[in-house]
Amino acid sequence: MRTLLYLLSLLLALPGIGLAAAFLVLGGDIVTRSPASFVGVLLDTGAWLLPWGLLACIVAFVALVAGGLITRFRRLASSCVAALAAGSSIAVLILMAANFSAEQLAILCALLASIWFATGDRTRNEAPACGNDRMQARSGGIRG
Repeated sequence: MRTLLYLLSLLLALPGIGLAAAFLVLGGDIVTRSPASFVGVLLDTGAWLLPWGLLACIVAFVALVAGGLITRFRRLASSCVAALAAGSSIAVLILMAANFSAEQLAILCALLASIWFATGDRTRNEAPACGNDRMQARSGGIRG
């Protein structure tokens, strides 16, 4: 169940992270330039992203998914997803405060739900990683 909540929080955060990244990379150029120069900036940015930026995004996504699937690293991965979602929501709010629309509100709600799901796992107690603690507690070996 916790793995599904983690994966749901990651999937809810992805559109907002993508929108915030697009605003941060292309935001000023969208507003200040002509459509022809914007296409040039878009092609330059795409040429820059293809060799290393896309590879880094894929590696980070795979690391977040793997971290969420492994119980030992799930809290760390949840913290990373919550931080990414919080940063993305701040970027979306700051960059689009003047022209806020219903679509951006939907993405913002998805980001807030992602933060809720990612941080909600911390309130529950995790089962011990090793079964020896449970066995010792049943046999009377651990007192307290």
